[in-house]
Amino acid sequence: MYIFRLIVVIALLTSDFSSDVKPNENPNKSTDDIVTFDPCLLGSWRVDIESMSRALERPVSGSILITFEESPTNEITASFDVTLTRRPPQSSTKRRVHTGSLSATMEHLGTHNNSGRFKLTTVEFGEENSHRRYKADGDWRDIEDETKEFFLITTFGYKDCTATMMLGMYNIKLVKETY
Repeated sequence: MYIFRLIVVIALLTSDFSSDVKPNENPNKSTDDIVTFDPCLLGSWRVDIESMSRALERPVSGSILITFEESPTNEITASFDVTLTRRPPQSSTKRRVHTGSLSATMEHLGTHNNSGRFKLTTVEFGEENSHRRYKADGDWRDIEDETKEFFLITTFGYKDCTATMMLGMYNIKLVKETY
């Protein structure tokens, strides 16, 4: 079920929101409180495509940039232009191409096995988005709805966040962008 392994990349950027409220500290506490990000996550992160390719065990090309912003809605934005090619021995003409941008809000799910976890509660694609699966015969199929659904049902995680690097799901490396 490889709907959109790019989502895995965004999962890599899972946030371990640090707040004054610890997970499971008070199960009756309202979830309407604004939760802040782990300060380590704030900013823009470039996905290391080579480590993504190794993690997914398939050729990957392109770029992905993810930005975490502290706000009342815990915002994530991402821009991507990435191609995922099927594993050998299948034809390299069979590939998925994801181009565009997204904005999303997150819900903190606490930690599991020393990794921060979250779900996306809303996902909006930019107008310029294109999510396609190309077939060997040269035809393509629009997979935007499948891609959006994947983002909404996936639980994302990250670990080992430092000022310059973090590891996302499947140990995909993300490098902090500096301007």
